[in-house]
Amino acid sequence: MKAGKAILRHSLSVSLMTKLALCWVILIAFFASLLLFADYQFHKSQVQRVLQDVGSRDVRTMTDHLWRVETQAFEQQIEQLIAQPEIDYIHVYDADSTQIERGVEPTQQSIQMSWPLIAKKEGNEYVLGQLDVASNYTALRAYLGESAKWAFLGWLGVSGLGVIASMWIVQRYLTTPLSALHQQVNQWDNGLPNQISVPPECRGWWGFEARYNAMVTQFRQTLSRVENEKLDAEKASHKKASFWLT
Repeated sequence: MKAGKAILRHSLSVSLMTKLALCWVILIAFFASLLLFADYQFHKSQVQRVLQDVGSRDVRTMTDHLWRVETQAFEQQIEQLIAQPEIDYIHVYDADSTQIERGVEPTQQSIQMSWPLIAKKEGNEYVLGQLDVASNYTALRAYLGESAKWAFLGWLGVSGLGVIASMWIVQRYLTTPLSALHQQVNQWDNGLPNQISVPPECRGWWGFEARYNAMVTQFRQTLSRVENEKLDAEKASHKKASFWLT
């Protein structure tokens, strides 16, 4: 019987530790996923801002270079743009042919932006061509791959610490008090339960100690009263029998 109870307590501890550890792992994985997703959204919006900056900052200068036939300056500006990690593709073309093309052609999942290259001179507009800029999120994928690796390592480390902490908490505040209380509860005196004393480090069980001891006290008082009433009834019965015999 004692072996069965020990196995039961061991199973309870293992079950609680397993559940706590599982909660740790799932909770940390959930928050890590949220952080990765937020980081992805932030850097994705950063890629969009870089492409939008091309339209607000570089299109006019590129148009001026084309209008003045400043080929070297125009190509230098293109090289500076394609050197940015957020930009994977640049294409400048007109109705007749491609003027310049750099990078890797955009995929279906890429983000693309286009601007007409229009020179305005003396109230007239001259269409010089079209500028296409695209990003395949190459730099973002590389960054997310590195972030995911470190997030996974961090998840493993924090989960391991969480499992160790869960085991320590269950051992200190459940298994140890239960073992101590089990030994005391099984120690009876002449068929009567004794009061228990929770170890000082297990203050969370003091309420259980007070209720159990109150129950033991009430049980002893009730049993004592029943014994006294039984003795009184037996005395009365003897007196009655003696009276009838006389």
